Amino acid sequence: MAIRGHQQLTGQRLSCKSSLEAILHHPKFPIQFAVQHDAAENIPTCHLDQTSSFHPGKRQKPYQKMTLHEFRKTYRMGSLEREQMKSEPVDQFREWFETMCSLESLPDWWEVNAMTLSTTTPQGSVTSRIVLLKGFSDQGFLFFTNYQSRKGKQLAACNQAALNFYWPMMERQVRIEGSVEKALPSISDQYFYSHPIESQCGAIASPQSSVIQEDHCLEDAVSAMLSQADDHPPVRPDHWGGFLLRPDLFEFWQGKPSRLHDRYQYRKQESGWLLERLAP
Repeated sequence: MAIRGHQQLTGQRLSCKSSLEAILHHPKFPIQFAVQHDAAENIPTCHLDQTSSFHPGKRQKPYQKMTLHEFRKTYRMGSLEREQMKSEPVDQFREWFETMCSLESLPDWWEVNAMTLSTTTPQGSVTSRIVLLKGFSDQGFLFFTNYQSRKGKQLAACNQAALNFYWPMMERQVRIEGSVEKALPSISDQYFYSHPIESQCGAIASPQSSVIQEDHCLEDAVSAMLSQADDHPPVRPDHWGGFLLRPDLFEFWQGKPSRLHDRYQYRKQESGWLLERLAP
């Protein structure tokens, strides 16, 4: 089942369309989702050729024989003009995201929804890591984590964050900045229980970002929970759930030759979004 439109990207089978919409169309969290059950709904989906591989242009010599300053590439895949830009930045993001999904040459290991999440402490220390986008609309960008993890604690202390998507197959990047808030418990429940039971137990067992002794201690904890799952099904803990980043800035970057890259920025204003071109 593919989930697109105003997207949710769980990658898991959900129980039914009506229950999903009842939760995700909550008036206090108005992210709209379209769930495709069959082709009759005519919602575009990703069609990836799982047997092919992406082949970048050949280098003059292998990396191991190059000095670091020789690591360079000429970007030639496209350009970006103001006339091409949508009036709403989330529509521009959706177009680029769906273009990436439609590429038939994506390798099996590539995750289109992978993004860098950068968070900070009140003292100004910055941390970055790769997480997975699990939904987006004009209301924001949704991801999930342990609230007691390093990123969870940083977001609780300072709710400003940034996302970065890097799509080298199209020589594109998207940067998004904004404020972050917790998703509604019903949203977190829907996502948590869409996972296999092993993943649910893993999320409960792991004290994410904490120092632990050995890997087998987590494996033993998961095994113990699974052995009791028939009588005591996993319950989503309060410290695990979703975050929603509400954007106030987008930047779309398209690589071009001679470092003359195309960059367009959307800044949120009281009257709407202001589109500006940036120097490369």
